[in-house]
Amino acid sequence: MKTPSARQSYLLVCMSLIFPVQVLAGDDEALAELMALLSQETDLATKTNMNADYVPGSVTVMHGDKLKEMGVQTTGEALQRVPGIYVSVGNTGQVVSVVRGVGSSLSSSNLKIMLNGVSINSAVTGAADSVLRLPIFQVDRIEVIRGPGSSIYGEFAFSGVVNIITRENNQAIHMKGGSNGYGQIDVALAGESGGGVGWGMNVSFWNTDGTARESGVDNFSFHGAGYAPSDIFDQEQGLLLSFKAAYSGYQLRGQYIEVERGSFFGRVAKSEDDYSPRKEELFNVSLVKKWKLSDTLDSVFTTTYQHINTDEAEQLVLPAGIPLPGTRPPLINPEDNIEERGQEESYLKVSALFDWQTSVNNQLMLILEAARFEVSDAYKSLVGADSGMVFEDEKPEALIDSDRRYNSAVLQDQWKVFDGVELTFGVRHDDYSDIGSRSSPRVAGVWRVAENHIVKLQYAEAYRPPTLEQRYFGINSSSAEQANDLSPEELASAEVSYIYRQAYRKITTTLFRAEYTDLIELLLIPGQVPTYHNVGEVNAMGAEWEWVEQINDSWQVLSNISYVETEDKLDTDEEFTGVVNWLANLGVFWEMTPHTSHSLLLHYVGEQEGAELPNLALPHVETFDAYTTVDYTLTYKPPMGGKDLLVQFVIKNLTDEEWEIQSYPTQWPEGLTQGGISGYLGIEYGF
Repeated sequence: MKTPSARQSYLLVCMSLIFPVQVLAGDDEALAELMALLSQETDLATKTNMNADYVPGSVTVMHGDKLKEMGVQTTGEALQRVPGIYVSVGNTGQVVSVVRGVGSSLSSSNLKIMLNGVSINSAVTGAADSVLRLPIFQVDRIEVIRGPGSSIYGEFAFSGVVNIITRENNQAIHMKGGSNGYGQIDVALAGESGGGVGWGMNVSFWNTDGTARESGVDNFSFHGAGYAPSDIFDQEQGLLLSFKAAYSGYQLRGQYIEVERGSFFGRVAKSEDDYSPRKEELFNVSLVKKWKLSDTLDSVFTTTYQHINTDEAEQLVLPAGIPLPGTRPPLINPEDNIEERGQEESYLKVSALFDWQTSVNNQLMLILEAARFEVSDAYKSLVGADSGMVFEDEKPEALIDSDRRYNSAVLQDQWKVFDGVELTFGVRHDDYSDIGSRSSPRVAGVWRVAENHIVKLQYAEAYRPPTLEQRYFGINSSSAEQANDLSPEELASAEVSYIYRQAYRKITTTLFRAEYTDLIELLLIPGQVPTYHNVGEVNAMGAEWEWVEQINDSWQVLSNISYVETEDKLDTDEEFTGVVNWLANLGVFWEMTPHTSHSLLLHYVGEQEGAELPNLALPHVETFDAYTTVDYTLTYKPPMGGKDLLVQFVIKNLTDEEWEIQSYPTQWPEGLTQGGISGYLGIEYGF
């Protein structure tokens, strides 16, 4: 086990010294704000609306207004504020989430990502990148499960579940500008029309010119090939359109997201000199109908359709002068090879939920679900940059024909054994057309020991099916019957939590242990064609600690610290690549006047485990240094005679710190360059 460095110890001591204060009485508004924070309700963990402190497992609810007050800019950045979740940027700019020590190579696919309850994850790649780039202005709240969620949500609810809920029932316009040519405009509208029809609409557009950061050396640089070091391409622009209409128990919702962004560092090598954007379009529509079948039996029927069209940025996958992989004797590549790829996919899902209050002390829930995922088009080609020669013009018919279907049933029993003790038993069974059947059980207990004390225990299992890309990667066949023989990743997790809460204070401590088996990784072995494999087992154990304190009418403190230790027996030092042992957040909020407030947010990331490269005789970083960022936010709400006007000034990374993080694949042995100071000015008007 690694021990904290002096810098880590100093941070932990400082955080501890802040809190030995007595709670002071506050005014009604401050009390209401804190009680809303401590009494958050969510249906994410059980599909039944409950106080977040009493649901099974570890659930965090973050409100958009508080995130905005912290200076948080995007939904992906918001996940950094959750204990045990490390969020970074991957080689191609994708949002990479590591939950409780595992997930560095899975992009966002180790999490089930939902937007207003609609699953966003791509069946081809597992990612949900576009949704994690949405501006915080559009967010009402974000609900997060840490740990397995497959017993309710099935595929991709592996190490966690995230539900992003957009703002509703209010009207506002917002504009923001900032560093690196950043610009953003948002509109939120809502209302009711005749006949009891409620409606809402949200629009957001954002754009940035990029940071002009420079990459470090890559593996090809040591051979005098490629384009690194060089400027990275991190330009981005995005558009969100969403609408909602509700009438007499029916709800219709549609969501459209379009994101175009650069290739950042490149997938396995530096991108071309010219900017080549990655483009993603996502559209979904869902129809929900609620019926009350009896006084004790409620039902919800949902139909959802989603379509995703992705064109990856053109990538330099092999520079000129490098031996061609898989050739014996090795043949030297005569020119730069540029890969072009993309796919068009969709899914249709229908579900029925039945919620039966069988008695005062018992509640049963049954969910029946059927879904079909289809790839309607796909392309992949490898082109010579100088000659224009197509080395591989492969229309991957195997991927196009690789539809995936499943039928599932969820049964959950919530039983109040006696006052203060509630047990939850649940299991989900999925029958897949391509990988067979899987079951995900859960058993949990919540014990309200006393008025201010709560103890929670949970054991849960989860799985993550191989994505369609992983199953058909490198398959040169017109038949989808030929596929990579991969098993689903599996997870078994146990945790115990203790919660202490008062009117102005909440302290949560969680201990967990998890065993991961059959993790799927892309193996890059010099001289061989990269392929996906189930690579073994990883064990993780750790602790998470959270503290919320309302010091007085003007001051509030939010903090959390988490520690995780992983064991990967296939790794040279048995530490899982990409893991960060220590994470911490400290937010201090000061309401200086009724119209002016300040906040400081410290985000600490401990040392990150680098990759051992036994097959490459190159200098590389085995452990990346820890770093701390400090964000400052000034919020001014001038008196407007009942109108809502907000002016906000944000400085990100106040100390202008720079750092490097682990790349995946491990193409950059010295890491991906991050950091740099930035500033933003926003104006919001509610009407």
